[in-house]
Amino acid sequence: MRAAIPAADLTAAGTASITVQNPAPGGVSEALPLTITMPLPVLGLPSQVAFPAIWIFNSSIQRLTLTNNGPGAVHVSNLAITGDYTLKNSYTKIPAHC
Repeated sequence: MRAAIPAADLTAAGTASITVQNPAPGGVSEALPLTITMPLPVLGLPSQVAFPAIWIFNSSIQRLTLTNNGPGAVHVSNLAITGDYTLKNSYTKIPAHC
């Protein structure tokens, strides 16, 4: 047996009950609990970044945006960068679909 469950019914973690109803003169089965867990976030980040040429003793800002395409918030505990760069960390929580 297969069942199609609309994505709108799975937007929050929790439990749901599934029952099977048979045509007359059948009946209804006992409820089967279904545990709904939230999937891992889907994060998007550019694969590479190009910095423009600048004059010596000048600086340039290059912004990178981390996008959360998943259904739940992402909590950021640490960001790191390598090379001769400075990292400015502005957010610790990225809301879903943002």
